[in-house]
Amino acid sequence: MRSSDIYYELCEHAFDLIQSVLPDSRFQYVNAAWLEKLGYTRADVDGLKLSDVIHPDKWPELRDVVSDVGMGAPAIHVETDFVSKEGRRIGVEGRVARRVDANGVIATLCAFQDITGTKDAEEELDRLFVLSLDLLCVAGTDGYFKHINPAFRRVLGYTQEELLSKSFLEFVHPEDVDSTLAEVVRLAEGQPVVDFENRYLAEDGNYRWLA
Repeated sequence: MRSSDIYYELCEHAFDLIQSVLPDSRFQYVNAAWLEKLGYTRADVDGLKLSDVIHPDKWPELRDVVSDVGMGAPAIHVETDFVSKEGRRIGVEGRVARRVDANGVIATLCAFQDITGTKDAEEELDRLFVLSLDLLCVAGTDGYFKHINPAFRRVLGYTQEELLSKSFLEFVHPEDVDSTLAEVVRLAEGQPVVDFENRYLAEDGNYRWLA
């Protein structure tokens, strides 16, 4: 069996969505997983261009990536959204590379993984974070908040910029700084922290107990 036949069989049985796109944006090849996920037949693909299957919001970015790779840039990681034949939006990520011969660029090669489920889960977590009545935050071991939800800002009375621009220890009651630092060390070591309370200075000058 020739090497080209082996590569073809590998692509056809891959779970990734694999495509080869010519410089004029027409498809040179798509694998079986690509066809199944997007709902097209091979006959359909003959009349398609890359822009026909990319969501309009994502097309300018992907177009620029394909252009850069075609002009010699190394393989580029990209996240984009396909649109299936039925109009369903499919989030994918992968790498765009190029295939060349002695005469120049023949095609750009892409292998994508479907991340729709992951993106949906992330969006749901974002909604819960924003809508929660509980005070939620993400803080780094460098002593700074990374993300603050609206409830956190509402209870303390600060803007997001004020909370993110200072070390969170500047808001902690002086008597609680040592215990707070001890819990930060525990978290950095991967240990769970439960039932911890400390006091934070609110914008009105009073301290609020947070747990």
